Amino acid sequence: MPTLFIKPHLLNYPHRNALARIASTRRTITKLANNDQVYVHANSKISLSPIPTAVHIGTLTELTTFNDSTFTPNLAFLPLMHSTIKTHLHNDLFFVSVAVTYGNDFMAVYDQRSPPPFGRIPEVEDMFGLVRVENGVMVPESYEKNDMYRLITPDFGVCMFTEFLYNKIRKACEDASRA
Repeated sequence: MPTLFIKPHLLNYPHRNALARIASTRRTITKLANNDQVYVHANSKISLSPIPTAVHIGTLTELTTFNDSTFTPNLAFLPLMHSTIKTHLHNDLFFVSVAVTYGNDFMAVYDQRSPPPFGRIPEVEDMFGLVRVENGVMVPESYEKNDMYRLITPDFGVCMFTEFLYNKIRKACEDASRA
């Protein structure tokens, strides 16, 4: 837990008990060691946001072992993630640059935790979905989700996004918690 340092001159402050209460109610929020996009909250929930009430990815019972027995997904996260990708993918410069190498075809949209070598198709569990590309340009709203995508894999850990998608999905998770 982060330490709250109280300046010595505040110790005689009339509301020092209030400062002590604030210090004792602060929650521990850390990031996963191998994925700085993922926050771990005090209740073992993992999230893309430091805000504890934001829609979370799921719950981990162990922070060092990633598999189906240590992870319980939040059923609200995947639909939110896919709808956000569908809405914003065509503006993600990383995938825009990949699409340029395609003609008229479907392009895999994949997790960044284990990107495939150039020109290769990613593992099915690492693909968010597919998007239609026409003449090297992604067709907006043509994204189709992959039902076999896994939020956590034993070999590579928790989902990881391009910086653009990370920011969009994190904001969607925070906004959904306020709705």
